[in-house]
Amino acid sequence: MEKKRGGWPARTPEPGERVPMSFRVTPGFKEKLDRAAHESGRSLAQEIELRLERSLDAERHMVDALELRFGRQAAGLMLAIGHLIWETTPTRRPGELGWLSNPEDFRVLTESINLLLQAIDPDAHPAVWASLRRASNDEEDATLAELNAVVVASALADPEQGECGLGPLLLTTRSWLGEAVIARLRDRLAVLPD
Repeated sequence: MEKKRGGWPARTPEPGERVPMSFRVTPGFKEKLDRAAHESGRSLAQEIELRLERSLDAERHMVDALELRFGRQAAGLMLAIGHLIWETTPTRRPGELGWLSNPEDFRVLTESINLLLQAIDPDAHPAVWASLRRASNDEEDATLAELNAVVVASALADPEQGECGLGPLLLTTRSWLGEAVIARLRDRLAVLPD
C-alpha cells in the first residue's frame, strides 16, 4: 500500500523563483558568512547563493579553458591523471617536501600514472589488466601504484561503482576521453555497461 503524502501538492517553481534549501554549517563558518553578507550589503541567502554560483562558474571556466587549449581527449586525460595525483598524494605536514621533491612519492605516482595510461592504451596489456583486476579484488596483495590506478580506472569505467572523488568532473572526463576508452576500461575491468 502506497503511503499518501500530506500537505500541499508539489508544484514546479516558476523561472527565477527561489526555492528553499536546508543545510548545516559550523558556527564559525556561519559567522564568516554573516560578516561577508553584512559587508557586501546582501542578505545571508544572497551571499550564500552568490558564493555557490561563483564556485560553479569557476569550475565551468576551468573546464572551458582546458577544452579550448588542449582539446577534449588530452584535457580528459589530464583531468584523470591530475585527479589520480590529487586523490593519492599523501597529506603533507608543515615542513615536509611535496611529492615532486619526495623520491618515493614521485616513484609511486609515476608508476600509478603509467598503469592508468596502460589501462587506457588501445593495445591490451594483459599483465597490467591482470594486476589491476587483482588489486580491485584483493587490496592486501596490491601495490600502492596498482591501487591508485584501479581507483581512477574503476571510477571512469563505472561512476556508480568507482570510489574515486572526481566529483562533477567525472562525467566531463568520461565524455572527453570518449566512448571507446570507457568501453575499453569497462571490458578490461569486466564492468557491466550502464
